[in-house]
Amino acid sequence: MSESVSGGGVPGAGPLGGDSPVLYEVEGCVAHVTLDSPSNRNAISPALIDSLLEAFQAAEENAQVRSVRLSHTGNTFCAGADLKATGTSVEAQRHMGEKMAQLLLAMLEHPKPIVAVVDGHVRAGGMGIIAAADSVFAGPAATFGLSEVRIGVTPALVSAVVLPRMTQRSASRWFIGGETFSAHEALEVGFITEVCSESEGDKSASGVAGQLEQAFAKSAPRAMAESKKLVNAPVVSKLVAERDALVELSCRMFMSEEARAGVQAFQKRQPAPWDVS
Repeated sequence: MSESVSGGGVPGAGPLGGDSPVLYEVEGCVAHVTLDSPSNRNAISPALIDSLLEAFQAAEENAQVRSVRLSHTGNTFCAGADLKATGTSVEAQRHMGEKMAQLLLAMLEHPKPIVAVVDGHVRAGGMGIIAAADSVFAGPAATFGLSEVRIGVTPALVSAVVLPRMTQRSASRWFIGGETFSAHEALEVGFITEVCSESEGDKSASGVAGQLEQAFAKSAPRAMAESKKLVNAPVVSKLVAERDALVELSCRMFMSEEARAGVQAFQKRQPAPWDVS
């Protein structure tokens, strides 16, 4: 049984809409939530967050669904914030930060396991989405990066979920240096669950995720939900406790002179004014 929604209604939730940047489909006992805005590399906007929240709610309310698979179209899972859609005022930045916090909490507190399947690039805010998933399977094309410092901002809000998912030394390198790192490096520090060597078939990220989804299908729903609470409790507590301060830090950094110069240079594909490499 397959229930597909891109422009129609979602049972138990409102319609995602025909122009939604997210696709939602239920196959068997798995809800497939797909980031589907490859033209802007699945960048995070208020519309993307709202669509993800709606899809996750639909999966929660559907008793048929035992787990959620989060994947993407195109060669980028998520490029981070959509700099054109987030707005330039303090109020707009604060609103975006609050929406992002809402999304991360919704994922962490979702009663069903969320499995991320990544075979593309993950940058900046996209790292927070990956960190809020329960399992992450990466294909051969996957790369990761906390690139915020390259444009004069800080991975503030996502730090609450990313830092608990990697070692302190690796966080120091990648938070401060903004370097890109491979799926194998991400695995070594515990940020992802498994690196899959193939793009298709049983050994692909999608294939291995399917094997885990079969395990979920054999497990009691309430027991899984309570087990997930135990695992995620420290991360949830950290995010709730630090959310307001991190949103304000993010706002200050986005409104700084460095950020203005960095974003402008990024959009013009020019070196940032502080780049002395």
